[in-house]
Amino acid sequence: QKSAAADGQAQASVTAARAALAASKQQLDVLNTQISEATAEVAAAKADLDTADLDLGFTEIRSPIDGIVGNRLAQVGTYVSPGSYLLTIVPASG
Repeated sequence: QKSAAADGQAQASVTAARAALAASKQQLDVLNTQISEATAEVAAAKADLDTADLDLGFTEIRSPIDGIVGNRLAQVGTYVSPGSYLLTIVPASG
């Protein structure tokens, strides 16, 4: 009788351990999926940062001649299109 009770207890422990293992495997699958998603998000964020860095490289405006700004047609923070007139340069005297 004690042996049957111990056997039943052992069987219940094995069943509980198998259920815990299955739950842990499922949780591991969920976590691996989350890791994959986070890795993809990081890669996308890095690509966005690279694009922003590239865009930043195109934001500096240089004049082909020496001079001073005579007339500003665009203000700081204004969106402009390629080829837009932004300002006029008055050639430096000398």
